[in-house]
Amino acid sequence: ARGLGGDRIARAALDEHLELLRQNLGVSLRRPGLRVAEQYYSIHGRGAFLARHLDERHDDTKGELGWTSSTRRSISFLIYLSADGWGEPGGAGAGGDLVAFSRRAGQTECGAHGGNLQVGWLNGRAGHEPVFLDSWVKTQSAVDEGGWRPLSVLYSLEDGQRQVLGAPFFYDAESWPSPADGSGMSPDELEAAFSAQLLEHLRPCFRICDRVDDASLVTRVVPAGGTLVLFDSVAVPHEVAPTLSGERYAMAGWLHQKVQEPPDWC
Repeated sequence: ARGLGGDRIARAALDEHLELLRQNLGVSLRRPGLRVAEQYYSIHGRGAFLARHLDERHDDTKGELGWTSSTRRSISFLIYLSADGWGEPGGAGAGGDLVAFSRRAGQTECGAHGGNLQVGWLNGRAGHEPVFLDSWVKTQSAVDEGGWRPLSVLYSLEDGQRQVLGAPFFYDAESWPSPADGSGMSPDELEAAFSAQLLEHLRPCFRICDRVDDASLVTRVVPAGGTLVLFDSVAVPHEVAPTLSGERYAMAGWLHQKVQEPPDWC
């Protein structure tokens, strides 16, 4: 097979750094089993941009693609490779900033909890509380005598303990719009669907992870060569501003985690 060109020594050094990063993030973020699963080179010429999006979502909102993969994106990373002087007069180029939108969540974890992915935020007195979706609540089946049916529930965390935010539900509930699995819904429709499952007094406080509003914290990162960017793949919507001049080079990728497996009784 024909070998790849380029600087093999530099790529080997990068692999070593990514491995150390993987190990450190797995410990510090309590995300065991992280692995580098996707990498690609990104070249943006003048005028190129990337619209606002999320890198990962809860499997229950993916339609036919939901629960079909063994791993999911956990941490997104960017390594900028542009030449010196990006954004400076006479430099390699300008524009192409990463623009990320986050929330002030205090000390609680976000993105996922116990394998359950985050789907939104509650605007609380102490900032924003992540809202997680558990799709495997064991419930007695009304159809199959002696059998069990998995229902879903939304919850937040308080002092590390689950605080259920509404009654368990299934996607045949009258308050859940079609399509039942959530696929094809716009962020506005998904936000309304999840809000309807919350206790009534919490509904005005709920925002889906996609939502960007006046409470969002905006971070702009200039794509200067040698810069490493990390963010949660589930909780942080982001976009790339148009490149104004030059070519913006980067390596992008994701650290994956195992997808939560259905319980034995299901």
